[in-house]
Amino acid sequence: MASLIQDSIKPLQASLDTLRETVGSFQHRLASTEILVGENFERLVAVEATSKSLKAQNSSLLDQIDDLENRSRRANLRIINIPEGGEDGKDPIGFVSGLMKDSMESVFNSPPELECVHRALRPRPGAGQPPRPFIVCFYRYQEKEKALQWASVNHGKRKQAKTESVNHDVVAASVVDESVADVPVVTESKNLTMGQVVADGKEDMV
Repeated sequence: MASLIQDSIKPLQASLDTLRETVGSFQHRLASTEILVGENFERLVAVEATSKSLKAQNSSLLDQIDDLENRSRRANLRIINIPEGGEDGKDPIGFVSGLMKDSMESVFNSPPELECVHRALRPRPGAGQPPRPFIVCFYRYQEKEKALQWASVNHGKRKQAKTESVNHDVVAASVVDESVADVPVVTESKNLTMGQVVADGKEDMV
C-alpha cells in the first residue's frame, strides 16, 4: 500500500520539483532585472547631469562664437537700397568708396580705403524685388566709426524717397545698437542717390 502511494506521488513530486526550479529561475532573473534597472537608473541620472552640463557649455560657447563673430565684423558695414547693376563694369571697391566719399564729404576728404566689397551672397533678385545689400569691410576701424558717427549726426535727413542708414555690423542674435541714421548718397546714376547701411547677417560676413 505504501509503495502504491509512493508510486502515485512520484509524478506529482516531479512536477513540484520542476515548478520549484522554474520559480527559482524566475526569481533569479527578476533579481538580475532589478539590478540592471537600478544600474540603468544610475546611468540615466548621470546622463541627465552630463546633458545639463553640456547644455550650459553649449550655450556659453554659442555666446562666445557670437562675440567672436561680432569682433571679426567690427570693421564691417552693410549698405542696402543700392539698385542692382549700379556697379556693373566697375570695381566694387572703387564704386562704394567713391559713393561714400561723395555722400560724406565732411568726414572723408578722399575715398575711404576699403579691404573688401561685395554684394550679399544670394541669387540676384528679379524685377520688383529689393536689391542685394553691399557688404563693406574697412581697412581702418576708425573710418568705419567716423561713418557711423556722421550717420548719427545726420539722422532723419532725407533728400529723396530712398535713404541710407548706418549701423554696426553684428550677428542677428546680438543686435543691441538700433540707432539708424538717414544719409544721402550722391552717385553717377539717378537711381543711386540713396542707400542704407545696416547690421550684417552671418552668411554675408566679409
